[in-house]
Amino acid sequence: MKKYIFGGIVILAIAATTTFNVNLTSKTNGISNVMLANVEALADESSGEGKDCWDTITTATAQSTLYCGTCSSVSGKPSAFASQKKC
Repeated sequence: MKKYIFGGIVILAIAATTTFNVNLTSKTNGISNVMLANVEALADESSGEGKDCWDTITTATAQSTLYCGTCSSVSGKPSAFASQKKC
């Protein structure tokens, strides 16, 4: 009977340690993924380099690409021979 009680305590200790370690490693230093994405988007907008755009767009459904001619998003994807520029 003591073996079963001791075995149960050992299993609970292992489970508690595993749970603690998973929770400890899954934290992102208080910054959520949404907040991080917002910071990256703001950094892209404020940088002087501009955004990547393409000069030749092919038709495609459910895709959006930045077209250099108008510096706006259009429905399509870059063609195989399109050159990449900054807008």
